Amino acid sequence: MRIDKRGMFGSASVVVGLNAVTIGDYANDLRNWVKAVRASTGAEWIWVLGHSEGALVGLTAAAADPAEICGLVLVAAPGQSLDDVVRDQLRAHPANTPILAEAEKALSELKAGRHIPGEEISPPLMALFRPEVQDYLIDMFQRDPAALIAEIQFAHAASIRRS
Repeated sequence: MRIDKRGMFGSASVVVGLNAVTIGDYANDLRNWVKAVRASTGAEWIWVLGHSEGALVGLTAAAADPAEICGLVLVAAPGQSLDDVVRDQLRAHPANTPILAEAEKALSELKAGRHIPGEEISPPLMALFRPEVQDYLIDMFQRDPAALIAEIQFAHAASIRRS
């Protein structure tokens, strides 16, 4: 089964404010989809494939309720917190030098759970840090993929090894 994120494509009508959705919301949706698939098919084992951001959603869902998910297939998954990924990407391009200090300050503020007033964001960084997406970024920056995967203990792991 393939699902669209809440508010996107086939699920576009589900969300009034697309920017109000967080990784935690997507993870709750995923857990509900897993339960629905299990209930409608009787499948004992449900594997979740997540690509990029979807990998973080899968990790978050599995960490919250590992009994519901048999395993994860993570494609292009981030290996570190997304604020670090964004920071590394910005640092890698020399053209970002003039805005780097402001960007790093914004990343630190959001990582700490603090919003940045729109008037304090310079135009070159507005697309990345605009106020409408800050709740999403704050939620996403709190999730460390390496820590999440380390804490997941799938309930079906013993059964899979015997198969």
